[in-house]
Amino acid sequence: MRAYQVDNLIAITASFFIVLTITLIVVRAWRRAFEAQHELRRQLIDRIAPDDLARMLESPDRARVIAALTGSGEASGASGAIGRGLMLLLIGAALGVSAATSHLPLVGIAGMVAFAAGLAQLIVGALMKRERERHS
Repeated sequence: MRAYQVDNLIAITASFFIVLTITLIVVRAWRRAFEAQHELRRQLIDRIAPDDLARMLESPDRARVIAALTGSGEASGASGAIGRGLMLLLIGAALGVSAATSHLPLVGIAGMVAFAAGLAQLIVGALMKRERERHS
């Protein structure tokens, strides 16, 4: 192998491990937050009186009550889109830095695609949030 090939291999491997480490840290934090939300919902459901729960489920906003109690729609809602967008931006930026240091255009293209997808997810999340606030 030539020296520049070894340098490129080292740069790609280091970039991969950096992206993997950041991804694992973010996923771990999201998992902790999810577990805390799950525990809070479980405690709330345990403490709600059956009459109050029946009254809430008979209200006009029953779909919203069920979604709030079960946690459904969070990953597909605005916060999920924003989270995915931030993760894709981070991955795109890491791939861009990796491409710049290793002089590999294909890695740079992958970074641009990931970055563009992250921007699109952020725009979708912002539009969903604005639409929800307008209808609330």
